[in-house]
Amino acid sequence: MSYLLKAMINRAAQEKADQTTLDEQQEKVNEVRDLVGGSVAAEMASFLSDGTIRRFLRARNWSTEQATKALRETVKWRRQYRPDTICWEDIAEREDEARRVYIADYRDTAGRAVFVSKSSIKCKTSVKEQIKQLVYNLEILANSSDGEQEEESVVWLTDFRGWTLTTTPLSLARESICIVQNHYPGLIALAILSNPPRIFESFWKVSIYSCVGIKDPKFSVEILIEHLGGCR
Repeated sequence: MSYLLKAMINRAAQEKADQTTLDEQQEKVNEVRDLVGGSVAAEMASFLSDGTIRRFLRARNWSTEQATKALRETVKWRRQYRPDTICWEDIAEREDEARRVYIADYRDTAGRAVFVSKSSIKCKTSVKEQIKQLVYNLEILANSSDGEQEEESVVWLTDFRGWTLTTTPLSLARESICIVQNHYPGLIALAILSNPPRIFESFWKVSIYSCVGIKDPKFSVEILIEHLGGCR
């Protein structure tokens, strides 16, 4: 049985965004770019696009101060991790052959990209290599959605059939959540969880609350359980 998990958008943020004209949004985008700094904007011009800054603003309730702070942290992370330099040859071939995580070659009925993960498939590579593959895919999804006006443009489909704690280490789940929340905010529109086990709630609580950074309400366990209808 499959359970649908809708990404929750803060109502106050949505109402505020609805009242914000495109011109006002662009003013905030320009303000954040200036606050981040001219040298940084020049160094990461391709990353600090209007689309990226707009996603960070939406995820931070259109607060230029919070969006700037979040972007600065992401800039620091990108300097260290260099996600833009990860290429196809860098991705572990065995992991790709297993098709544990991949971008589907189709879109949903709303035209959104579909990101698939099969958590029950046993990892063939280290957590470090799996994170690299996740980031590689997130970069592709973020770049392909850049410039779109929609708040989120990716559907994340996860199949938990046959999943156990040994197939997905806690460290992998924790780091994955932190990266998505802190460095790719506003990208995931919808998550579809198939066959989540009873232990999912406890596992998710430990993963989400151990993540350092701003907690996105759409990832809270209360929201998950509400839209899953309870783990079965």
